[in-house]
Amino acid sequence: MDQAAEKTGNKLDAAKASLSEKAERTGDYMDDSGITAKIKAEILRDPSLKVFQIHVSTTNGVVTLSGIVDSQLNIDRVVDLARGTENVTSVENKLVLK
Repeated sequence: MDQAAEKTGNKLDAAKASLSEKAERTGDYMDDSGITAKIKAEILRDPSLKVFQIHVSTTNGVVTLSGIVDSQLNIDRVVDLARGTENVTSVENKLVLK
């Protein structure tokens, strides 16, 4: 009886650890999607930037910007905007000048 209770306790501990890891990964995903959404919203608010030409993705706080932009000034503006967003750890600029 004691062995069965111990095995059950061990299985419960393993399940808790697994759920905790999954919850943490989900939290990271939600943070990343929130970062992406914030950056896209800021781009949309700026009339000189064409949001449909700029792709934004975030993985573990690293923002990747890609697409075609019509001026170096706009590239700089988007990069600065991304860097200034909360929880961004770095920005990979893959924007191309048209």
